[in-house]
Amino acid sequence: MRSLPDPVRLPGDFPATEVLDSAGASEGVLLSAEVSENLRRLAARHGATLSNAVLTVFFIFLNRLTEQQDLALAMSVANRPHRDLETMAGFFVNAVVLRQWVDEGKSFESLLDDVTREVAAALEHQQYPLDLLIEKLNPPRRGSRQALFNVVYAFQGFTDIAVRAPAGGSGSGLEIARELAPASHTAKFDLTLFVVDHAGPDQDSIWLSFEYSTGLLRAATARQWIETLARFCRAAAMQEEEALQEEQCE
Repeated sequence: MRSLPDPVRLPGDFPATEVLDSAGASEGVLLSAEVSENLRRLAARHGATLSNAVLTVFFIFLNRLTEQQDLALAMSVANRPHRDLETMAGFFVNAVVLRQWVDEGKSFESLLDDVTREVAAALEHQQYPLDLLIEKLNPPRRGSRQALFNVVYAFQGFTDIAVRAPAGGSGSGLEIARELAPASHTAKFDLTLFVVDHAGPDQDSIWLSFEYSTGLLRAATARQWIETLARFCRAAAMQEEEALQEEQCE
């Protein structure tokens, strides 16, 4: 059994404390339709989901930010594996812990394959309660903080619903993404990446949002981080655009 990973060592503006301050805020950015479509093509080309493609970019971002190669974060899951549960009211959400080794010398495509396998393996155990896993592993406690992770990834897809523009609004992708994205003034973890995917006949956009602890980061730092993550997404999408152009020229 491998030793437990260290928490993600986020270079915050303020030192991390044993007691997590629940005060939080969020910073978000909207990816263009072109970037969003190229990310979908990239995922499809490698037999992966869009969620896994963005998650791979997120792992690369965390690696560059922290210089850690052994990274662990939690991914929220709906935990409704049976069709009969899809329409049933109730709170079924669970979290699975993902651990990924990020080698800077590895290509994006190879890392995407690794992440896809890691996610698939983790989802096989998505019904296992997180609190029981923590009890079994018995990791070192850090005050009121979650014992296994301090960073969370949450993907929400809205490809099967029609989203209308807010009343009185222009119906821009930014307005729609803000309507779909969670709004909160609290933070349960140091950093949570929310990804809202809306692919429909009128809009094709991906909204990225960092929910962060204001006890760790200033707004300007969180803004810089989300813009950097968006730039990484654009770089991945550019690779797909170049690959598509090469195919057309052959």
